[in-house]
Amino acid sequence: MGKNLSIANKVNVFLQKKIMLYKDLVDCLEREKNCLSTNDINSLWKLSQEKQFLVSDIESIKHQILVVMTDEGVKHNMTGFSFSTSKIIPLIEWEDLSQVQNIVLTINSLKFEIQNRVKENKAFVEECSSVIEELISIITKANRGGVVYGNNFYPKENPNLNLVFHEEV
Repeated sequence: MGKNLSIANKVNVFLQKKIMLYKDLVDCLEREKNCLSTNDINSLWKLSQEKQFLVSDIESIKHQILVVMTDEGVKHNMTGFSFSTSKIIPLIEWEDLSQVQNIVLTINSLKFEIQNRVKENKAFVEECSSVIEELISIITKANRGGVVYGNNFYPKENPNLNLVFHEEV
């Protein structure tokens, strides 16, 4: 029994580190959102690197937990790719199961928040890209061919129509 509790204590330390890394990742994604909205490209590059480090550290913790469990003789049949915090809970004897369940809920909640922030940031980038593509299309008249503008932003095929005010941006 004492051996199992020492495994639980080691795994608990790793799970706490994992929570801190997920919180850092949430913060990083919030800063990314702010950089996207202010077009701060230099900071976006730095944040991209920071996100990569955080994800790498999270993956490392998964592997460290599996190593501890393997070294202590706990059969888990998991790899880094199939790792799941909720799968390891029943394999270990915990002193305070409710505390561990709260840790798992916290981790799952943070993962959900991360997924939502990633979706939001991706949607923002896609929306901006779409607007830019539309602007380029209007300016170059790529979808209709030919010269877009005559004198003073009037289309050559209809000089009475001001293209800047006619097209949606």
